[in-house]
Amino acid sequence: MHAERLPLTSTPETVPRRKPEALVQHFEEESLLMDPASAYTCALNPTGAAVWELIDGQRSVAEIAAVIVRSTTAVPMRANEDVRLFIDEMARLGFVRFGRDGNEVDDDGVDSGPPFTAALKRLIEAVTEEAQRYEHEVADAQRCDLFVPSHPARLFGAMQAARRHTSRFVELGSGLGGNTLLAALLGYEPATGVEHDAELHRRSQRLAAELGLEERVTFHLGNYLPADYEPPADVDATTLARYRLDGERVFEQADVPAHDCWLATPFPQTQRVVEHLFHENARPGSLLLTYQGLGPAKIRIAAGDTLTYYGPESDAQLARMVENESG
Repeated sequence: MHAERLPLTSTPETVPRRKPEALVQHFEEESLLMDPASAYTCALNPTGAAVWELIDGQRSVAEIAAVIVRSTTAVPMRANEDVRLFIDEMARLGFVRFGRDGNEVDDDGVDSGPPFTAALKRLIEAVTEEAQRYEHEVADAQRCDLFVPSHPARLFGAMQAARRHTSRFVELGSGLGGNTLLAALLGYEPATGVEHDAELHRRSQRLAAELGLEERVTFHLGNYLPADYEPPADVDATTLARYRLDGERVFEQADVPAHDCWLATPFPQTQRVVEHLFHENARPGSLLLTYQGLGPAKIRIAAGDTLTYYGPESDAQLARMVENESG
């Protein structure tokens, strides 16, 4: 929870309730809240996640704090203040409202809301469950250590922001396809994924069918590099083999340069390859989104400028960056 001391707007008697459209995705060490309407995301530590789960439109701030005290080693007086600070911050960000709520919520405490929010929630849940199944069922350590789960919840804001300036999406190393499926939901057309691993490719196609998005996405099986690709001088040739970038190449088949929004979640060793590929092949005005699994996404424009996407407050900077290149 937030330790910063801000003016309190709630009281111990205040009854907070979640914004119905807010979604939550749980990870091993943190949880991520997201608001599809505003594209805001917020990371929660375990205590913050516990408070979030207790916000049900019925419990008061004091009642929530009492549960936290009983379940942790928190000091009562400090817990009351911290819970109020956390709830006030959630209200400031739009995730929480005040006043008792008599509306029905589903079994995880979050109202599915409008059709888009319901579809987004279903996608995040399906991708998360498929990643867990894959990691459990695939015992080949060599394959698993190169598996990077999709991050649709973490990338939602950046992808939505990029959608205002681009329309054709391609993911280099699409894995289970979660991010490519999200692109289809956001209205990218086409939404294309390229994945070299046959099992991941098969599962991404199955996920698309389960989510009713099979007509809106295309997944290519193969390597995303061009047939005649020569790595930059500062990339060891063995890197391509180590990270499975030496197999059958489908860059031309997938028509990667025709897309104006590229996404990759590269390993540190292959980040340079992705950037080099984008620099040499992307059309003017194209955007490259990269995500390393922690922290915010990076957005690079074909001309070379890069910004770190922190949420809607970065939208104006992205717009200027695109305008400067087109001008």
